[in-house]
Amino acid sequence: MPTKTEAIREELVQLKGDLKSLAVVVREDPSERARKERAWKLLYGGIAAGLTLASRRLAARVWWVLTGRTPPTRR
Repeated sequence: MPTKTEAIREELVQLKGDLKSLAVVVREDPSERARKERAWKLLYGGIAAGLTLASRRLAARVWWVLTGRTPPTRR
């Protein structure tokens, strides 16, 4: 069984977490946060798509250098 001091400490830790969450909610606008999340997803997706295309081209070039033929493709 926890002592009185430990129980108070646990309650204060919970209160601290609740106050931090409350401060975030008060400070941030939900629509602004959603806009930032959409912008991040667009940036991340664009970079991923660009790097995918670049890696395919690089792989095709390496294949051609190593074998002297065009790489096999899906039909």
